[in-house]
Amino acid sequence: MRILFLSAWFPHPVDNGSKIRISNLLRALARKHDVDLLSFVDSPPGLESAQALASYCRLVGTVTRVPYRPRRLRALAGYFSPTPRSLVDTHSPEMARALAAQMAANHYNLVIASEVGVAPYVAQLPSVPKVFEDVELDAIRTPAGSSSNGVARGRQWLTWYKTRRYLGKLIHRYAACTVVSRREFENVREAAPGFQRVEIIPNGVDVAAMPHNGIKCPSNVLIFNGSLTYDANFDAAQYFLTEVWPLLKLKVPDVRLQITGRVDGVDASRLLRDEAVTLTGYLPDIHRAVAEAAVCVAPVRRGSGTRIKILEAMALGTPVVSTTKGAEGLDVIHGEHILIADSPADFAGQVARLLHDEPLGRHLAANGRRLVEQKYDWAALGEQFRRLVDSVAGG
Repeated sequence: MRILFLSAWFPHPVDNGSKIRISNLLRALARKHDVDLLSFVDSPPGLESAQALASYCRLVGTVTRVPYRPRRLRALAGYFSPTPRSLVDTHSPEMARALAAQMAANHYNLVIASEVGVAPYVAQLPSVPKVFEDVELDAIRTPAGSSSNGVARGRQWLTWYKTRRYLGKLIHRYAACTVVSRREFENVREAAPGFQRVEIIPNGVDVAAMPHNGIKCPSNVLIFNGSLTYDANFDAAQYFLTEVWPLLKLKVPDVRLQITGRVDGVDASRLLRDEAVTLTGYLPDIHRAVAEAAVCVAPVRRGSGTRIKILEAMALGTPVVSTTKGAEGLDVIHGEHILIADSPADFAGQVARLLHDEPLGRHLAANGRRLVEQKYDWAALGEQFRRLVDSVAGG
């Protein structure tokens, strides 16, 4: 079978959660089918990326992304459109033409749209089975009404209402869609009543690529493995350093923190860092840094989806302290797989507890690894996705 996969993210280098998900799904499909990729990019991919994708994509096409400019005239006109104005402003005629050319030049048995950024283009295709991969509403729903400013609150509700209504109609143009969590499953059921083919395929990790021996070297190094270019990660780092870090240092004076990931365009001066806090930038081998840390912290307060950073830490045998929001969508139990804390004092206390209690750390590490092997291994999740694709194409 031949499949065309449209992506809002170019999946190499694999340096964020969306790219991890997309690259694993592409690999799973390529084990049985011929897969072509058409993707938005921010800049032309290099030779290394082209070579990496050639191992599992037959053809690779790219289109330069139209950046969202909220104050651009087209974006402002989007207030009067039934389509969310971010999609109005970033609409790409070039992507529409590239998709039409691909469809004219090749016979595809199925087309997949990965995320809402490309779903409108695929929805227009006639007479071909279509799958909408990773429908996400919770990131928009959660902030709605949260602002204390009346105007901002009204804009948030308008965005939520328009997006929910728009996606509710768009989803019905697909044969099936996937979501990452039960919460998103319920969101789709609410937005698109009567739509039957919704499948939960959570985010995962490549367990085989993350062996661990269950032994931790004594250390007081914490790690927050999240790119600060994502606003939810920046908010988490800012919250941790402002409210949790001072309390933690009173309990563990020699504690250190590494914050990994890209910082391009980020105003790091807004983070209250001291000499014990390091911004590592992008690390080619993030797994080694996570495996060597004593504790992984996930002080997340915003965003949606399942946190691959937590799954990676559990797979590598590094115990995790997370907020309830950070652990959302994961089948974890406090005290068994991770520790959960939602106030600054409790978060600092749970981290200090782990740094002082090695048996507890080993207990969490062993249970966390076992849970990832059982429920969040891409070897099984990719096969689940491929079976869905096969059934849609066959139907």
